[in-house]
Amino acid sequence: MNLVAAIFRSLGTIIQVYSTICLIRIFLTWVPQLNYSKVGQVFSMICDPYLNLFSRIRFLRIGMLDFSPILAFAILQALSTVFFKIANSGSISLAFVLSMIMVLIWNMFSSILILIFIILVIRLIVLLAKRNTTQFWYQVDTFSFKMSYPFAKIFTKNRGLSVAAATILTLFEIAVLYTAGRFAVYYLLKLISLIPF
Repeated sequence: MNLVAAIFRSLGTIIQVYSTICLIRIFLTWVPQLNYSKVGQVFSMICDPYLNLFSRIRFLRIGMLDFSPILAFAILQALSTVFFKIANSGSISLAFVLSMIMVLIWNMFSSILILIFIILVIRLIVLLAKRNTTQFWYQVDTFSFKMSYPFAKIFTKNRGLSVAAATILTLFEIAVLYTAGRFAVYYLLKLISLIPF
């Protein structure tokens, strides 16, 4: 094994370990008792400088939802893949770089869509169970109305839209967007693979 391959393989492994630590840190923030424990503080010290670079990006925030960790994690995964590719093949092509950029963008976008879809399914269950709403669900409802209203007014003729109907319509829109995106990325990657260099 030559030295360059060993260096890139080591870098890829280090980034994979670091991305796992960042993922644990993200999950720790969901449990306040663990987040503020000594273990949580150690993870915070290691990961927050990197994660905070992405938390400043405004369009990754929708109300109380912060999607910046998804981008941070996706970039680490892409870097790790690039380093392992260089270690295994000894070179990197334009087609590979373009494919990685395409996959990175799609992984981030699809992760956000899947997360929003899951939140909206939970919201629909909460609505059907007739539970009291909180500020978080108000933010989710506002987002749902913003996504569904332009499409819904074609069918509702300005009669208004209930929260449940807006949520269902938004779920449908996300499913269509996700499916269309998968097909588009698949065919774009096929085109990119035809690049000879």
